[in-house]
Amino acid sequence: MIINFFLILLLTVFSIITDLFIFCNISGVYKGITNKIVIWIIGFITILLAIFSPTRLFDSFIFQAYNHEKYFLDVYPLIKKLIMYPTNNLADFNMNFVTKLLEYLNVNTKLIKSSDFHITSKKENKVLDILMKLHATTYLSGKESYFNYLNLSNFQSRNINIKLINYNFNSLYERDSILRLLFSYNPEEVIEILNCNGKEENP
Repeated sequence: MIINFFLILLLTVFSIITDLFIFCNISGVYKGITNKIVIWIIGFITILLAIFSPTRLFDSFIFQAYNHEKYFLDVYPLIKKLIMYPTNNLADFNMNFVTKLLEYLNVNTKLIKSSDFHITSKKENKVLDILMKLHATTYLSGKESYFNYLNLSNFQSRNINIKLINYNFNSLYERDSILRLLFSYNPEEVIEILNCNGKEENP
């Protein structure tokens, strides 16, 4: 399983700025990707740990990287519990991580698994079918999906407005991970930082 805390940061941003967030948890998508962890420690440094136990991860890399941060001792037990969540499914791991993280941040966004809708269509059609089932009027899209994958006319024909959300990092938080934010700032400050960086853009 590949755990990317930069990805979790982006998932958290979208969870904060929307009313309803749907996790894609298609069975088998991550088959064959096991026992790997990707961590954004700081800046552009990426560490790939193959066959690395969560306990050793905390005892070495995470502790050494973040133990000097202001809120490390406050947040450490929560993060350790989340990383040691017993699952081999990346979607389940991410959903549990973001769910508990939003609770810590006092954010009340509703989270739903895509499998709960029992929809068999694929890719963009699945997104559209879920939106129609929810009677949704607006869909938040990241920049890559907006310009490379979505057929805008399919959304327009169903009276669904697409808002382009671009996560703009300023120089202080560039390529930061959710771990560094949690260890460095209190919940109110984390929310403020994430809200300031997740912005709607004109395509």
